[in-house]
Amino acid sequence: MKTMFVCLFVLCFASVTSSFAQRAMVKNDTAYYDNQKFYKGQRISLTYGSSADKSFAFMFFGNGFSGLSKVAPTAAKLDAVVDKVMMRGKVKCYLRAKLDGGAMLGNRLIIDLEGAWDNKEFKIAEESKN
Repeated sequence: MKTMFVCLFVLCFASVTSSFAQRAMVKNDTAYYDNQKFYKGQRISLTYGSSADKSFAFMFFGNGFSGLSKVAPTAAKLDAVVDKVMMRGKVKCYLRAKLDGGAMLGNRLIIDLEGAWDNKEFKIAEESKN
């Protein structure tokens, strides 16, 4: 009987904690995720891609008209400035950013916030930290 109560407690606790899973949310053009703020004008630094070939799995070049392409590993260590925070549906949050030193083909980045942040594909630049 005691083990049945313990199992029931564990199942209830697991279902309650899973309902509080972390999701990105947007309020007034500011995204909040993982106890961080992401906003227009914020400087970010690209780190290394999370794909096997070090390309960026959650960042893309381009826009809606020209299509999107994966960001190559050569973009690592570049800086960018967030110019828009977007929410698609109630599930996905994206950042649009512009690369500094836009000598590369296309300098507009579309960043899947949750995927890129969780896989450490970018970090907040030191001068943007409060």
